[in-house]
Amino acid sequence: MPDGATTEDLMNHELVQKYIAKNAQSKYTYIREERGRKVKNGDIRLVIGFDKVASWGIATFASSVEEQVRLEFKTNDSDQAASRAYSWNCVGGGSGRVGPHEEEMDGLREPSEASAAEFVLKNQTVP
Repeated sequence: MPDGATTEDLMNHELVQKYIAKNAQSKYTYIREERGRKVKNGDIRLVIGFDKVASWGIATFASSVEEQVRLEFKTNDSDQAASRAYSWNCVGGGSGRVGPHEEEMDGLREPSEASAAEFVLKNQTVP
């Protein structure tokens, strides 16, 4: 999360635990019978917080491949880097992605004197 993050977590865990105890069975019944999904005990997760960022990067490589892998997360300094402020340089069997894509951000920025590059909108939820 190169530009920092906004984090928010639910504070009253006791209220959530009471809600789950009271409603868990009816939620599983609804999901199985009304929605037609196959779920087992423990398959449903309740989100109680989030982290939001303006940009992100993720990279992967196979640990079973016996070759040198180098993954470099770098800042794009040129205007030719499209809208993305960051990119990956992958040497070997790795791959990387960055986000968000500019088309995902169209219409979300407020018109102002600040350029799009200076405007930081933390609307990308990450795990």
